[in-house]
Amino acid sequence: MIVKERSDIMDRYYTYKQYLINKFNDKTYKLPIQIPVTCPNRDGTISHEGCYFCSEKGTGFEAYSSMVPISKQLEMAKEKVVKRYKAKKFIAYFQNYTNTYLPVNTLLTYLEEAAKENICGLDIATRPDCLTTDYLDSIKEFNNKHNLEITFEIGLQIANDKILDKVNRGHSVYDYVNSIKLIKSYGFTVCTHIILNLPETTMDDVYNTVKLMNELQIDIIKLHSLYIAKDSVYGKMYENDMIKISTQEDYIDRVVEFIIHLNPKSAISRLVSRIPKEDGIFSNWDQSWWKIYNEIINRLEEEQLTQGCRFKE
Repeated sequence: MIVKERSDIMDRYYTYKQYLINKFNDKTYKLPIQIPVTCPNRDGTISHEGCYFCSEKGTGFEAYSSMVPISKQLEMAKEKVVKRYKAKKFIAYFQNYTNTYLPVNTLLTYLEEAAKENICGLDIATRPDCLTTDYLDSIKEFNNKHNLEITFEIGLQIANDKILDKVNRGHSVYDYVNSIKLIKSYGFTVCTHIILNLPETTMDDVYNTVKLMNELQIDIIKLHSLYIAKDSVYGKMYENDMIKISTQEDYIDRVVEFIIHLNPKSAISRLVSRIPKEDGIFSNWDQSWWKIYNEIINRLEEEQLTQGCRFKE
């Protein structure tokens, strides 16, 4: 589905779309890539269950099979976004699972393949406990040759260790903070993934999380509304009434509070997430994601709120 962009959105928050235009001077779009990699939270190194909200497919619902060559994945994805969104430049997005959880030379081979395809940036999704100085040294050396915009997408989810334990994340807030400081010491861009309505999350957790984003000067924020995947641990818990999900109104309240307390220099790439119907049990209170998105924008409009209007240095 193509949703027409509202003209008032950029007046309310700093969109990722505008961030990319500012960065690359043209309309830029991310192309999802899958490579054959897993996660320490699934292969038994940390756990076999994975994060309780995570599907066995990971999050690469829109990507092609990892068996398809990267050049072909990019070619097919590019054809779609040029037709739909008139994009002129492209970022190769290594999206699914933990992309730095394999030998660095193996990842560098994949990065080299992507860099050949008229790509202006690389986004690498990973965990905060799967990055080392040796790894980052190698990627820095790779980028000295290619001069691309390198972004690491790191999942925190929420700045509360008790909740992270209860969703089986396998890392702490402290691990996240250390990884961000390390990545930024190399001059790479950071995007952080956050879920504002994990079970037992409170508004205090929202405030603590946005405060941490401001302190660490996170470049890009990706907010997710919790969905329940069929083959996840949460899927089983949801079917047995073992978890409680916040109301839609609570989620909107949390997103609005997050936005108005976030440093206006941080771009926001998403406010609401979604899962294909065939893969999910619950998603967005049985509403289209864009309806909830519009409710968030309407709230900001009605109350004359903008990103960072309550931000304090």
